[in-house]
Amino acid sequence: MYQGRHDDAIIEAEKAVARDPNDADSYGVLAEVLNYAGRYDDAITNVLTAVRLDLFHSAYYPYVLGQA
Repeated sequence: MYQGRHDDAIIEAEKAVARDPNDADSYGVLAEVLNYAGRYDDAITNVLTAVRLDLFHSAYYPYVLGQA
């Protein structure tokens, strides 16, 4: 992601979500990757899923949402 390889990073983050669709952090990371790729609407959808899955989340999710 930080090297600009957004497509590769999205694929890997999507794999993590597919492996465990109840893992909020996977959705949070996918949202951050989507932000870097300029896919803000998709990022918002994913970070809101993360929030729904983990109601007692850290400040990371609002941070990612703010980026979008």
